[in-house]
Amino acid sequence: MAYRDEKEALSARARELEAARTHLSESQQVLGQEAAKLQREADEIARRLSAFAESEGAGILGRIDVASPCSAKWSEMVGEGERERFCLSCDKQVFNISAMARAEAEAFLASRVAGDPACIRFYRRADGTILTGDCPTGVRRRRLRVLGAVALGGSALIGAGAAILGARTTCMAGKPGQAVQQPETSASSYVEEGGDHGQRWTKGRMMVHPAPKPGPANPLE
Repeated sequence: MAYRDEKEALSARARELEAARTHLSESQQVLGQEAAKLQREADEIARRLSAFAESEGAGILGRIDVASPCSAKWSEMVGEGERERFCLSCDKQVFNISAMARAEAEAFLASRVAGDPACIRFYRRADGTILTGDCPTGVRRRRLRVLGAVALGGSALIGAGAAILGARTTCMAGKPGQAVQQPETSASSYVEEGGDHGQRWTKGRMMVHPAPKPGPANPLE
């Protein structure tokens, strides 16, 4: 009799455990579906927050353009700075966005959106993005300009020394000295190399394309 009672008790407990396991498996499935639903909602919120950030100016560099391109050459503008020069054609300051750090360029552009549009100059990469002064390419370009200016100064000194030495030599030989004419090169030529003569430098009165509006949230299942 005791044997039968123990067997029935074990069978009943086995059925209870099976039922509990089935319930737990179903609960895990429901929890997985809920977790996936929450993740989709979180992703959608992140996407819309990113779109709002762009509309508030964080993505303004990706939306700038010029209303009317300017044909004036940067090298012919008044000034020697890389950040801004004065254009005699339009009687305005021209600001070189690609010489500014990204955060500085964004702040400057945002400050001029509501007011008088500035005349700007910038370099647009092949992928459509704007080059700024703190990106590796911009830093390398400034370094090359500095090296070019140093090399230019050194070549000028060497050329002057050669001219003096040549004059002294020809005078000793009884012939009038002839100055050695150096090729016309300036620091601005390093700026213009691949610049205004290329197709990716753009100048003119700035305009900003409107930011795309955040799309409607995806329906959550």
